[in-house]
Amino acid sequence: MITKQKGKNLIILLVAFGILFCNAILISNSTNIEISYQNALFSKSFIEILFLFLVFAAIETLIAQALICEIILSFKFLKSLKNIVAILLSSISFGFLHYDSGNSSSKFIVMYYFLTGLIFAVIYLYFRKYGIMKSLIITSSLHFLVNICLYLIDLL
Repeated sequence: MITKQKGKNLIILLVAFGILFCNAILISNSTNIEISYQNALFSKSFIEILFLFLVFAAIETLIAQALICEIILSFKFLKSLKNIVAILLSSISFGFLHYDSGNSSSKFIVMYYFLTGLIFAVIYLYFRKYGIMKSLIITSSLHFLVNICLYLIDLL
């Protein structure tokens, strides 16, 4: 039986996934951005792609959400601004993790991933009440799921 809190958590994850997924679809369909990794992925097997997406989602979440947020949250002097500062710095780092100096649209891509990073940071902080590891796993899983869904749509 699903408790009220589990139901709320599931709804939050579904809404976050929906926002991330729709945002990515709208951005990719309304712009002429060619993401440089796409061509490299098409030469890999589906198992290799799953593995790469899993590893990169975990690493990006560990760096941009867990590491940055936990460092910011440890500062005593920020008091009530901790969560806002953590979300903003986490989002900025997530955006710059996706910077590609060889792509003429990199500024737009960084801004798009900054907005995506906002959602991942909020999800990380929301689920942190269940423990850092659970929050890390949930956020990484959401990131992985969005990446896989977008890749599958690109195949169509």
